[in-house]
Amino acid sequence: MEHTPGPWKAIWEEHAGYDCMTSGWCITQEEALRDLVVVDEGDYRDKGEAQANARLIAAAPLLLRDLEMAVELADAVIKDLGSEDWRIPFARDSWKATIAKATGI
Repeated sequence: MEHTPGPWKAIWEEHAGYDCMTSGWCITQEEALRDLVVVDEGDYRDKGEAQANARLIAAAPLLLRDLEMAVELADAVIKDLGSEDWRIPFARDSWKATIAKATGI
């Protein structure tokens, strides 16, 4: 199954928490403006942490896309130049593992 296409954004909403009594950050798909997830501020002592988590979640589709592009670039560099520099294959393998964790593949 594919994730909801990006871009996503974090929007502050009063009474958006799961109990509709607390405020929170709604992660929405920009085009459809439907909530994907709510980061309920009531779950956090530090309200800034809730906002930081919401921003990170909202950036997920772009981060995934950028990692996929980085893997393609690393593959091209290895193909053209070889893998003399151990950091390129190491980074590529790390990026692939992160992509697999995000996509479940």
